[in-house]
Amino acid sequence: MGELKRLNHDIRTHGHDGVYDNYSDLISMNAEFHKVIVNAAGNSLINDMYTALDFGPQLFISRRTGSA
Repeated sequence: MGELKRLNHDIRTHGHDGVYDNYSDLISMNAEFHKVIVNAAGNSLINDMYTALDFGPQLFISRRTGSA
């Protein structure tokens, strides 16, 4: 639970009023937060499915628009 609290705090304090200096960092922190939840479920199928998700397009778009 401590890891989730830390990640939640990092996500909430990363930007200012919903504006983020580095959106790709936010995407990475959000993915890490959810990975902790998925791992806590202890279900290898869900873990494999989550691991297979590709956040690349989100990162590409954020870099392309200058948000990264």
